[in-house]
Amino acid sequence: MNEKLRWVYNQHYLEQDNVKQATAILPYFSLDQVKRVSQFQRTYDQFEKTPLHQLDALASCMDVEKIFVKDESYRFGLNAFKVLGGIYAIAQYVANKLGRNIEELSFDQLKSPEVRAQVGNLTFISTTDGNHGRGVAWAARELGFQARIYMPAGSAAERLQHIKK
Repeated sequence: MNEKLRWVYNQHYLEQDNVKQATAILPYFSLDQVKRVSQFQRTYDQFEKTPLHQLDALASCMDVEKIFVKDESYRFGLNAFKVLGGIYAIAQYVANKLGRNIEELSFDQLKSPEVRAQVGNLTFISTTDGNHGRGVAWAARELGFQARIYMPAGSAAERLQHIKK
C-alpha cells in the first residue's frame, strides 16, 4: 500500500512560495517511504526515538490544544537531526551501488569489509556551513567512507570544527 501522507500547513506561516514548493513535492512522499527510512534508521545500534516535550503554557497562549517539540539535542552527540538524512542518503547510495534494496541491508552490513570491498573507497561531497555538513561527514565516517564538505568563505570557525569532528 502506498498511502500518501497527510500534510497540514502551518496557518501562522503561509507564504505562497512555501505552499507551492510543499505542494510540488507531496506526490513523492508516502507512508511506505517513511516506514522504510525509519526501518533502516533503527538498524543503527545507537538509534533512539526523539523525545517529545509538551509545551502546555505555549499551547494555551497560542490558543491551540497541544504543542510538542522534538528534542534532537542528543542525536548521536551531534545536536542535530540532519544526521538522519545523511545516514539514509549515503546508505541508499551504497545500496544502489551494490544493486540491492535498502530494506535488505542494515547499518552494520553497510559498514562491513565485504561491502567496502565491493564498492571501494567512496568520498561524499556536500556544500554547507552547518548541520547538513555535520550529518554527511558523520554518516560517511560511521560507514567507513570519506567526506569532503565545502563551506562558504566567512563561515564560523566553530562550525568548521564541528564538521571536522
